[in-house]
Amino acid sequence: LGRTEADPPESPVPTSRVPVSPIALVARSEFLRRVRSKWFIATTLLAPVFTIAAVVVPVIAITASSGGGEDTREVAILDETGELATALAAEAPEGVRFIRAEEPADTLRARVLREEVDAALILPEGLLDGEARARYLSNSGGGLTLQSEMRSAVRSVVRAERARLAGAGDAVLEVLDAPTAIDFVTVTDEGDAAGGAEIGFLVANVLGLLVYVAVLLYGAMVMRGVIEEKTNR
Repeated sequence: LGRTEADPPESPVPTSRVPVSPIALVARSEFLRRVRSKWFIATTLLAPVFTIAAVVVPVIAITASSGGGEDTREVAILDETGELATALAAEAPEGVRFIRAEEPADTLRARVLREEVDAALILPEGLLDGEARARYLSNSGGGLTLQSEMRSAVRSVVRAERARLAGAGDAVLEVLDAPTAIDFVTVTDEGDAAGGAEIGFLVANVLGLLVYVAVLLYGAMVMRGVIEEKTNR
């Protein structure tokens, strides 16, 4: 039968649509916008490079400034005590050559500024009595490794000279100078392993840096997305 004008219009066939959450729409839009952007691709490729550089560059810088290398560093010694220069020459750190100096401290400082010597070590007269402090003069500070080795060498010869002045014999001095070793062992069910603290420290710092960078970048992206959403609706 044909449909006449008097017949009521047919109601449209209902179509089933799954309601989409506004949060899902915004999340999908943000995800596609970020993934398709050039900055996302660039940061994805360069982030590991910057992370490795952030770990390796400081290590290289510390090593370069530690005073190491094949060149010998000449250090002038002004020994006002008259007792420590010879012993200190035997305790010289690797890559350091001590030179006896008779000039005053001000003259040695000027020689360091003119780079006539790499550094100067001044041992004042009251060093053995604990009333004065030794001074190491240089243009660059010497680096962490050299500072530690120099401090250890000066402490060793001063301690030995103090013991000798107190009447200690050679046997006592040998006991004082004998090295004391300690092994750090990590105990596990599989067995014991030496060390591990340095690796754990490095891994913790790297992971902390990655978390910090991720939170910083994610916060900036979310803030920018919220601003765009409020502006464009």
